[in-house]
Amino acid sequence: MSFLSQETSVAKLVTFAYRTGMSNQKLDSADSALAMSKLLARYFAGEATVSEIAREADVSTRTVWRKIKAVDNTGLEGLHRAKRSDKGRRRKLDPEIQEVIEGLFLKTPKPSVTWVWEQVAAACEKNRIKVPSYSLVAEVCRQIDRRLKVLAHDSEAAYEKEFDQILRRQAKRPNEMWQADHKELDIWAIDEFGRVGKVWLTAITDDFSRVVMGYYLGVGAANSMRIALAMRQAIWKKDDARWAVCGIPEVLYTDRGRDFKSTHIEQVCLDLKIKVVRTRRRKPRGRGKIERFFKTVDQRFTKKRINEKSKPVGLSELEKQFHEWLMTEYHEKKHREIRTAPLARWQQGKCLPRLPDSLDALDLMLHKVGRPRKMWQDGIRFKNRRYSDLLLIQSIGEEFTIRYDPRDLSTILIYEDEGKLLCRAGSADVLESEMGTSEVMANNARVKRELKKQIKQRTTKASAYVQEEEASKPVSTTEAKPPAVLQIKLRKHFHEKRI
Repeated sequence: MSFLSQETSVAKLVTFAYRTGMSNQKLDSADSALAMSKLLARYFAGEATVSEIAREADVSTRTVWRKIKAVDNTGLEGLHRAKRSDKGRRRKLDPEIQEVIEGLFLKTPKPSVTWVWEQVAAACEKNRIKVPSYSLVAEVCRQIDRRLKVLAHDSEAAYEKEFDQILRRQAKRPNEMWQADHKELDIWAIDEFGRVGKVWLTAITDDFSRVVMGYYLGVGAANSMRIALAMRQAIWKKDDARWAVCGIPEVLYTDRGRDFKSTHIEQVCLDLKIKVVRTRRRKPRGRGKIERFFKTVDQRFTKKRINEKSKPVGLSELEKQFHEWLMTEYHEKKHREIRTAPLARWQQGKCLPRLPDSLDALDLMLHKVGRPRKMWQDGIRFKNRRYSDLLLIQSIGEEFTIRYDPRDLSTILIYEDEGKLLCRAGSADVLESEMGTSEVMANNARVKRELKKQIKQRTTKASAYVQEEEASKPVSTTEAKPPAVLQIKLRKHFHEKRI
């Protein structure tokens, strides 16, 4: 050891040792580096020999000399125990055995590490290969790619939910795409008919602004008619000036629920020229925006109004509260994702909405379409009711297409084959009571006269056509021979033969 390095080491160790309160007694400190540094400081200060330090530290003199050399080369760091070069790395394992371990662990159903180790141990003993330790097998199982473990042990759905790449689409303008869905609220209510049940919310939101375009609150499970009513509110102009949003969307994005796939909604979207896009079969994705709205409803509206079935709230009162919450809180509060209020975002889009010609035209499109119905002698039979009109009396026996509003079955709309509106039929009982017996008989006679007139016109035209055809045919000069008649002589007695 050089004189300069020795003087430097002595100075470092003496200063370090005295600052930590070194004593001459044998040290039992848990930090072996600190204890050894105090002992070596005495050596460098000339207060103890290597043999004395070895006895006090209970180590060999070779160890003391090695520590002295380490201090001379690397300073105080040389007293710390060196780390394993392979620490944090897997110990050497045959790649083939590693693949066997991984393959066994990826079996379905998910096996235990103990079972994997037992299988590997049995195979290694059979092939006279060194058996890996249990901890090594556990480490291999633990370090298998999580994607492989989820796909093997859980399901494809779990894998897709956690690892599949998601393509998020963002509408570029208002009314480009709407999302519609239902949500059961934890609120008991009673409607105008006295029915008590959980409240279902049907909502339609704009993908661009997150504004709620329309909604419907009702007791009991949702259906296609509630969707139509929510769409009516969403499309048409609102009475509330604070809710200045309207228009027909280009795309309606829904799930594959039976009500959204119903003929009623398909017909409505066809009439309004709305493209319907549904989620993938058994893999619903892309409805996170409306689901986030429902979560907001649960957190900010429903939680304050949770009640018991025995104490239901009036549905009309709940509708007023929800409407006020929607106008004053949801539409006006800053949305975390779009970084502005939904209503302000809608206004920034500067949308020129596409609207139906009138509210009556919109109501007509939202009506349900029934299958063709036949006009019987007592009227059109539908929903255990009879409907009739003076124009229909002339068409008994014919079939017509009908449209109806499930909320009001007092009248139905009758369409001809060409899709032209024929009439609005009312209750046949009311019509019969208003007409009276004499008017019914007179109307029947009038219809009969019209039919007879048509028959006479058609038969006359047919006779004239047939006469013209006969006159144009050439007349034959040869007389036609009468057909031969087969004459049979009857037997008078049994013994006579037939001739």
